[in-house]
Formats: sequence, structure tokens, C-alpha cells
Amino acid sequence: MEEPAYEVFNQLEKAVPADVIAKWCSQTYGLTIPESHKFVVEIQHFINSNTKPAKLEKPLTHLGADQIPAGGKIFSIKYYHFAGSDFCFQFSHQKIERMIHPLVAHLQVKHTGLACHQFQLFRLVDSLYLRTNEKLIGQCSLSEEHFFKGKVYLELLNKAYQKEEKDWMAVMHGSAISDGKHSIIFTGDSGKGKSTILAVLLANGFKFMADDFVPVEAVTGAAYQFPTAISVKKGAVEILQAVFPELLEAEEFYFQEFDKTVRYLSPHFSREFSPQSLPVKAIVFVNFEPGAELEISRKPKTEAIQNLITESWLSPRYENAERFLDWAVSMPYFQLKYSDNQQMIAAITKLFGQESS
Repeated sequence: MEEPAYEVFNQLEKAVPADVIAKWCSQTYGLTIPESHKFVVEIQHFINSNTKPAKLEKPLTHLGADQIPAGGKIFSIKYYHFAGSDFCFQFSHQKIERMIHPLVAHLQVKHTGLACHQFQLFRLVDSLYLRTNEKLIGQCSLSEEHFFKGKVYLELLNKAYQKEEKDWMAVMHGSAISDGKHSIIFTGDSGKGKSTILAVLLANGFKFMADDFVPVEAVTGAAYQFPTAISVKKGAVEILQAVFPELLEAEEFYFQEFDKTVRYLSPHFSREFSPQSLPVKAIVFVNFEPGAELEISRKPKTEAIQNLITESWLSPRYENAERFLDWAVSMPYFQLKYSDNQQMIAAITKLFGQESS
């Protein structure tokens, strides 16, 4: 019933009368009129109950995605501020809250009464749904948590920067840092240290741009700042705890889908900071390897671009795809292997100072 539920939900969002939808549902899916009417009423009830003020439930244990109950109750409402905009998030269950809130908790504010962008995150039948400002944005199956988070992030990005999906050329799976004039994107295989290198550089005078979700604008090819916290895997806590002692007290989150445990580190900027977009100086493929000597060298463009295409979200628009290929071909690529943080910092500092070619 996933498809019928989605279609009925979509038509109700467009204010199509319930009896018209019931008749369409009966003809399309071979249901009786009473069955169709009951189905439409249930979906309508869900929509109505999901837009009421929050009725907070007592804390629940952290359940698996397949155990999130479908229904209209709101588990929590949280407010965030970023890039001059206010956001109100309604979470229908603790599990859905825990997908998003720990990554943006540092942006949380008290409700000021000012107009907010409304984000509603909920489950209906066997899917997770996102609705913003009363518009249904999309759905993902319960097993596609990472896709769902991507939809939420992209919509947050669009609202904060007053853009649309067509304005983005790509979103890189990596981290990004800046020297105030240019940015460098770090990418590479999972577990190679993209977030760790970001945190170390952040502690040594560089500026935070993004972690895990690096948006690149279509027209300018610039990387944009995105506010999520830095994901620190269990093995990196020991490396970073001397600089960021708060990691020792941070809550751990286990992601069964990827079999990894992470803690979240605030990027340490003010909620009132001015978001930046900066040209990309280079893309660096990171490989932290204990005991390794520092090695930094050019990476072949054909190999690097293939890796980027595999690990990134790329705009499906033809003109943006062309822009991405032009941008990717013009970009300098490096591969970095290291174990000593001071040597790495010196290498990245030098890279920021080099002319792009």
C-alpha cells in the first residue's frame, strides 16, 4: 500500500476533495468505494493530527527504523537558527529525531515567535516523509535513512541560502575547510580520516566549511558552508580528545547500516556567523595510516573524477552536468597519506598557498 498512500497523501496536499480521491483510488487500485473512503479518511486524519501543536511523549528507547510507529503524534518540536533564518522541526518519533538533531544541536534556539521554515519529519505506512512549509518534498523507505537525511539537508540548505535544487551542481561526500579566501575539499573512502583531518585543521586556525555534506554551486563552482556537526568515529576520539575534551562526554551513536559508532563535535562557530561560499582550491583524497611517512602527490584526474562521480550527488540537469565536468577537469587533485598531524598541517598550509593549475 506504499504507492496508494503516497498518491492519496499527495492529492490531499493539493486540496482534492476526499470523495474524488476515494473514487480515483477505487478505480486505480481495485478497491471498493467503502474501502477507498476509509483509506482516504485515515490519511486525512494523519495529516490533521500531524499539524496540531506538539503533544510530547515520554522518552522512548532508541528503536530500529522498522519499529517507528506510523501515526500523527509529534514526539518533539525543536527550533534552529542558521544563516539568518529560523527553522521549526517537528519530529514524529525519537528515532527520527535522533537521525537529525544531534547533527544540528549546536544551532538550537528557543522559539522567538518569529516566522520559521516548518519541517515535518514523519512515517506513513512503510516510508519516511519530509514536508516543508506545508509542501510534501519526498519520501524514502525505512531502510534508506541516509537518503532521507540527504533530502532534509538539501532542503535546509535551500531554505538557508534561498536557492533551489537546480542551483546546485553537486554535493560531495567529504569534508571542507578554508583559509578565509579559498576552500579545500577532503574526500576518500570511508574510515580514511576525512572528518578527523577537518577537526585537526579546525583546531589549528583553519575555518570550518562542511563535514560529510559539501554543497557546490552550479554557476560559480564554489563550496558553501553547511552547519552540521563533525562526525567523529570511535577510533578518532583518542586522536582528538586532547584538543576537544568535550568528545569524552559526548553521546555515542551506533549506525547499524554502516556498522559504525560516532560522536558529534560542534564546529565551534556562532549561530550568528555569516555563512560563506568560497572557490575550491583543490580536492585532496585522504588516507590516515598509523606510522606512515607523509606522502602528498598529484592524483590522476581521470581516476579522481571517477571517484568523485561514485561518491557524490550530481545534479541531473544537463547544464549542471556539463558544468560539473568542466569544473572537475579544471580542478587539481592530490592524494595525501599521513600519520603525523604537524606534518599534515604544514602540507595543507602549503597547498593553500600554491597557485592552482
